[in-house]
This record gives sequence, structure tokens and C-alpha cells, in this order.
Amino acid sequence: MRIVSGVIFLTLGIGLMTIVLRAGPSFAEDPNTSFKTSVMGKCTHVKGDVAKFRAHTWAKDGCVDGEGIFFEKESSDGTIMTFDGDVVPQENDQDIDFTLSNENWGNVNLSYEMFRKYYDNSGGFYYPFATLESNDAQDADLELDIGNFMLEFNPNFEHFHDISFMYERETKDGRKSRLTWTPVTEGALTKNIGPAWQDIDETANIFTLKGATTLAGFDVQGQQQFEIVDANLSREEKNLSTNSTASEKKMRIQEQEPKTKLMTTILNGEKWYNDDKSFLSYAYRFTKLENDEHEKITETNEFGVPTTFSNPKQILPSDASNSVHSHAWVGHYMTKPTQKLKLAGKLKTEYLKKESHSQYNLDASPSSSGGSTPNGVIDSQDNNYSTNGIFNVGENLSLDYNITDKATFFGEAELAQLRNHIREEQKNISNVLSWERETIAKTTKGIGVLGVRYVPARQFNMTTYVRHRLENNDYDDKVDTLLGVNSAFVDSMKLNSDELATKFTWKPSQWFQGGFRYQYVQNLYDLRVEEQENAVSKIKSHTFTYDILVQPIETILTNLSFSRQTFNATTPAGSKSTVKIPGFNADVNSWILSNSYVPNEELTFSNVFYYSFADNFNDFTSSALPLAISNTRYSIDLNANWAPAHKDWSVEPHFAYYNYKGTSISEFGDYTASAVWLTFKYDWF
Repeated sequence: MRIVSGVIFLTLGIGLMTIVLRAGPSFAEDPNTSFKTSVMGKCTHVKGDVAKFRAHTWAKDGCVDGEGIFFEKESSDGTIMTFDGDVVPQENDQDIDFTLSNENWGNVNLSYEMFRKYYDNSGGFYYPFATLESNDAQDADLELDIGNFMLEFNPNFEHFHDISFMYERETKDGRKSRLTWTPVTEGALTKNIGPAWQDIDETANIFTLKGATTLAGFDVQGQQQFEIVDANLSREEKNLSTNSTASEKKMRIQEQEPKTKLMTTILNGEKWYNDDKSFLSYAYRFTKLENDEHEKITETNEFGVPTTFSNPKQILPSDASNSVHSHAWVGHYMTKPTQKLKLAGKLKTEYLKKESHSQYNLDASPSSSGGSTPNGVIDSQDNNYSTNGIFNVGENLSLDYNITDKATFFGEAELAQLRNHIREEQKNISNVLSWERETIAKTTKGIGVLGVRYVPARQFNMTTYVRHRLENNDYDDKVDTLLGVNSAFVDSMKLNSDELATKFTWKPSQWFQGGFRYQYVQNLYDLRVEEQENAVSKIKSHTFTYDILVQPIETILTNLSFSRQTFNATTPAGSKSTVKIPGFNADVNSWILSNSYVPNEELTFSNVFYYSFADNFNDFTSSALPLAISNTRYSIDLNANWAPAHKDWSVEPHFAYYNYKGTSISEFGDYTASAVWLTFKYDWF
């Protein structure tokens, strides 16, 4: 994909350069032609954890260069051709747009975008370990290239103007980290902190046809979309140990090949009437999804040789398939009976049917604690079959009422009811029923919002609202031959959520503006498990944000923002009489200061300073992993732009400094980095 993108950019870019150079003075004298180029050079030096710097900034260390081309030409028949492209090859960062348009026949749009996302190559951290407290993924550069190619044609038909054909190709190619951390052993102690990663090669091809017309006074739109997704995935999980025990150093490689076909049909219409005081719309969506997946899991010793240890997970090639059909209808009505009152209502109905098959083949023998060579024979087989029939109904009512010219009351109520009829069964290798289960899952949801917008004076405005959310999930097993605590062990789960938020801005003068935002959220989760007491968990957070904008004179602008978030989570594990796991805190404080100075029309200076710190480390290593973080992070950005008057060029120097530091007992991987780059732009004509 990288080669293809480079060919696209070079072909179009060189073609345009050839046209421009051959045309010579004729283009330069044409007021309907514009041609601009830019070049960029950047060098970044990182001291410390390079992988973490890349993951935080999505930028590569070392030196990179970039090029850009902009070309626009309007011909005598009204056809406009535009090309705008930028590329940084070393980071595989590319952005290309090409447009050809004419009001008589329509337009063609072509775009290509590619960027690279970096990931930290370390897993968890456990400071009591003497040797393996932190571990990087060896020989694994975790970077993922994400691309999108789009070709769209919008013809201008005389009696059917709003129609378009579009093709998209989305790609992912590379390697990313995963949170399935592996066991790491020192002596007799094991902690799941080893890094895990996954190779990804994914392609999605999307074909879309859109159209619109007017029918019986309604604006009607239709869309037909067909999507094909193919992927090859390989996840690698490697156990680590300071001991000589072979099973403590085994590796697990999971290979997956999912293939999905998705067809979606959407029809919707809308209409304003009653002197544009009332609005009515409707929509229907049909979805058909078919998915097949091939999977294989191989366990090896530390040298990559397939080996079966005790409690093996050798999965021979296995298959799974899913099919989903859904129908959804949505209606929306809005009216404004008076100048002060606006009412709206929505109704949604959806029916979904799902059918799934899977076959899991386990090679369990021979096995031993010291390791044996698998024989490649299926020792046990799980043949699973399940169906889901889901019926979902949702209702929504909202209103806005202008109490006075300065105050508006608003409210909203939303309800949803879902019923899921689940049938499951599993048969063994002899096609004998192992177990079956039939479950009726019912979910009811409710959300209520009340608020007010208040503008007592031109210099001040405020908005405040409260939101309450309820959700009740109940699982009733009609048939369960397996009994006991199993894969459907949850009987019910309830969510009770409260939120309060307020914000206001104050602008006493033209040169000063202040703002404040506050949000409080509390979530209660009540979980009931088979043969267990109810377990209640709580999440509580406060977020404070302050903004100040100052412009003492016309050429200087300063913006200061401060945010503080306090977050706390508690679970029943904190009240256990044996091993208590305390609550989790995630408090973060952040400052952003930006300034700009424009002494004249030719020169601009700007800078941004960012600082954040978190101090949440709670040393409970005797009972669990210390997952809370404590770190300090700041960055400085300095930028200037010089564009001399009556000149065709501009130059933009840039400097940035980054600093990240964690505590020695909370994480591994500090860094400092400096980046310098220069951009030169030239407007040829």
C-alpha cells in the first residue's frame, strides 16, 4: 500500500509539474491558474524511551522531509481542476486530494490519506521484580499504517441531479500492542505484565450508491452500500521467567482470518410544512451481515518449536460463521406551536436476527509439564450453535421553552425496551449434546434531562443541566442443562447514573473573556451473579475547566486553560476480609497556555505550552498490581511565519521540546525530546 500511495503522489505530482513547465509563461499569465509548492525538513532527537515518545506524539525520531504541491486551473469551458497533496515519506504520512468539476456534467473527487500510528512496546510494570519489572517487545516495532482511498463521481443529470457513486478502500497494515499481557515469573511470584502484540493486515472495500429526489412534497434520499472486509491477524503472547522451567517461557500465537460481507440499504424522507413550523421525517434501514472466520492457536517453547505443556491450548484449524439480518424504522416529528415552545418526538423500532456456528478443535495430547511434541490429532471438539432474536423499541420526547427573552428551559426523556431470545447448544466430537441453554434477556433503559440556558446580559451566559440514567438488564434462563456458574452466570445488572454539568462565559470587555465548566458524574453498577450476593461498584468523577482569553492590544492574543479531573472507582474487592484491593484513583491536572503575536502583516509568532501531572500511585503490591499512574508531562511549541510583502515565498521555522517522567515505582520509560523543522513555501503563480 505504501508503494501504491507513493506512485499515486509521484504520478500526479510529476504530471502536473510537466504540464506547468511546458506551459511556461502562458500559465503564469493566466489569472485562472494557481501553482504552489512547499518543502519541509525536520529533525527530532529523543533521549530515553523512544517507543513511548512515538506513541505519545505519533511522530518519528530522527530526520524526515516532506513535500507539498497545490495546483488549480479553470479552463475556458468552466472545468476546474484542483490538486492538493502533501507527503512525508519517512513517516508514511500522505494526504492527496484531486477534484475535477464542471457545472454541466458534475464532478469527480479522488482522495488518498495515509498516516502512521505508533504504540508503546512495553507491557505492565511491577517494581518489586529485580530483573523483569518492565519488558519491551523484542524485535517488534509497533507501528500501524492506516489508509483511506476514495473515488467519488457526482454526475449532473438533467432530471435527477442528486446522485453519486463512491468507492472507498480502507487499509490497516502493521503491528499494534494489545492488553492481553502475559505471565512474567520471578521465583515463585507471577504477574501478568508481559507485552503482547498483534500483526494486522486488513482491507475494506466499500461501494456506495446515493440518490435523492422529491416525492409527494417530501425530500427523499436513498443509499445502497456494499462492504467487503478481509483481514489476516496474528497475535503473539510470550511468557517470561527468570526460572529454568520451560512452561514458564512458552509462547502462544493466535492466527485469525475473518472475512465479512455487509450490505446496507437506507431510505429516508423529510418535509417541512405549516409555514416551516413543523417537521416530519422517517427512515428505514435494512442490514445483512455475513461473517466467516478461520482460527488457529499454536503454543511453542521459548525457541518457537510447537510444544504441548500441561493445560494446553493447541487449537487446530477451526471455523466460525455468523449471519445477521436487521430491520430498523425511525420516525421523527418536530413542531413549534408558539414562538416560545418547541416540541419534538422520535420513535424507533428494530428487529434483529442472528445465527452463529463454530467448531473448535483441541489437540491436547501428548502433554507434560516439561513439554511434549503435539501429534496434530483432534482430541476434543466443541461444536456450538446459537440464535438470537432481538426486538428493540425506543421513544424520545424533548422540549424547549423560552421562559423569558433571557432564559430557556429544556428537557428530554428517552426510553428503550429490548428483548433478546437466545438459544445455545454445544455438541462434542461424537455429535452428542453436551449442554443447551435458552435465555430471555430483557433490557429497559431510561434517560431524563432537565436544564436551563440563561443570558442575563450581553456579557454573560450560562447553561446548566442534570441528567439521570437508569438501565436494568435481566437474564432469565428458561433451560440450562449445564447448571452452576458458567458462561451465562450473570442473572442481572443494573446501572444508575447521575450527572450534573454547568458552564458559563463572561466577557466584560472586548479584550477579556473568561469561562468555567464543571461536570459531576456518578455511576452505580449493581451486579447479581448466580449463587452469589449482589456486587455493587461505584465510579465518581469531578471535572473542572477554566478558560481565560486576553487580547490587551490588537497584535497580542493569550489563551490560558486549566483542567482538573478527579476520578475514583471502588468495587466489592475492597471489602474482602482476606485480600483487599483498594479503590482506583485517576486524578489528572492539565494546563495549556498559548500566545500569538502579529507585529505586522508579514510576521507572526506563536507558542503553546502544555503541562500535566498525575499523582495516583497506591502501593498495594501485596494484593494486586499497582495500576494507578504517577507522572509529569510537559511540552513547548515555538513557531514563526515570515511572508514578506510583494514576495512569492514564505518561511516557517518551528521548535518543540517534550518531557515525560514517571516515578520509579509506577512505570518505566522516561524521555526528553527536541524537534526542529523548517517549512518553505513558494507561490509560482
